[in-house]
Amino acid sequence: MANRGNQRNPAPPVLPRIAPPMGQDPFAAAMAAPASYGDDGKQKGSFMSPESKRVVAALLSEFLGTLFLVLVAVGIQANELQRSKEITANNADMVMSTDTTTAAALAYGMTYMVLIATFEPVSGAHLNPAITVAAVATSRMGKLPGFLYITSQVLGAICGSAIYNGMSGYDDYGEIGVTKVDTNFDAGSIFGVELMATFFVALVWFFAIDLTPGVICGGFRERTGPLYVGMAYFAAAALTTRWDRVGLNPARAFGPAAVSGNWNDHWVFWMGPLIGGMSAGLVFEVFVWLSPHERNTAHAAFSLA
Repeated sequence: MANRGNQRNPAPPVLPRIAPPMGQDPFAAAMAAPASYGDDGKQKGSFMSPESKRVVAALLSEFLGTLFLVLVAVGIQANELQRSKEITANNADMVMSTDTTTAAALAYGMTYMVLIATFEPVSGAHLNPAITVAAVATSRMGKLPGFLYITSQVLGAICGSAIYNGMSGYDDYGEIGVTKVDTNFDAGSIFGVELMATFFVALVWFFAIDLTPGVICGGFRERTGPLYVGMAYFAAAALTTRWDRVGLNPARAFGPAAVSGNWNDHWVFWMGPLIGGMSAGLVFEVFVWLSPHERNTAHAAFSLA
């Protein structure tokens, strides 16, 4: 009887696992996994496997997110810089008023918050090479996806700056918000400013992410995660906008520099944020080690499952 029952109601076929196992790099899975499977468990031809589509979606979201970050936040700052230049006499550095500083800081904080909330389910919404390098340095993301993320971010920043330059109708309108060391400081001082400000932002980001295995690196434990990170960017931008026009993000600095051709002290806006981000990641790992029962210590290592 049992056998006849099994014949009348055969068990469904066991389908091969499409999503990568917890903690497995989907870039490796995309190279090895079959394209797709039908309801009968048989492989069907497909231009891209599900894993490959997830990878492409993640890279596209990093590209678009950084593009709009530069276009909107840096664009608003450039507008304010141009206004300051026009109304202030004999002002080589275009010193920003309190209202202008607040507007620029709000532009960064709100733009980061909205874009992170939008693209976080797809890629983790790093939108910042400093965050990506910190994720790689703490083994929460593979080196290959890290490299591709940074490439997408830099390309997005260049496109965002170029679009703003075309929209403004001027050559280097407001200097396209290019990062610049204030004449009252030297490059070494701004390096320290960028390091500590990015350390602060990255530490907030690390404490907000979900460490559950298989969750994409950058996924948040709570829906309020993007709000906290956006507020951190707002505070850091308010601190740095008068000193260096807000770095905190090597891609944000690279885009306007590439379009304007202004590379003065550009190293500061890479080394400071990168070291600051990695330092925050290492400090966070110390907290994880000290609190093994409070947080999941398993590395997520970039998974789109």
